[in-house]
Amino acid sequence: CSPGTYVRALARDLGESLGTGAHLTALRRTRSGAFDLSQAVPGDDLSEAGGKLLPLSALLPEMRAVRVGAEGRLRVRHGREIGRDLVLEGFPEAPGERVRVLDESGALVALAVVKGLGKATSGLPRVPALHPDVVLTD
Repeated sequence: CSPGTYVRALARDLGESLGTGAHLTALRRTRSGAFDLSQAVPGDDLSEAGGKLLPLSALLPEMRAVRVGAEGRLRVRHGREIGRDLVLEGFPEAPGERVRVLDESGALVALAVVKGLGKATSGLPRVPALHPDVVLTD
């Protein structure tokens, strides 16, 4: 099923349609995005999971990544936009695209949206920048 499908509600609605009522006694997610059960760690084992836990940088592998240096990381950390000059590699060319922002070590520090690309509508020059909308660093 697609994301956003409420399986419990689907069972309830199916039971209603059949005139019998229905509910789920168990529900198990076997995959979420690129991750499956082979990568799962039981909740009781989290304190001993150690090296089994994936770093944040492993999340959202389908999204383009851009890499920033120390100055870019600092600006993103404070929710400030960063321009091309602070992006070490991967500045996107599509307006509105959401990207992962990684620091020099490869750690995920934010998710950002590309702004300022495309034709100017007011006569003022547009300055391409990444606008952080989710900051994941302290």
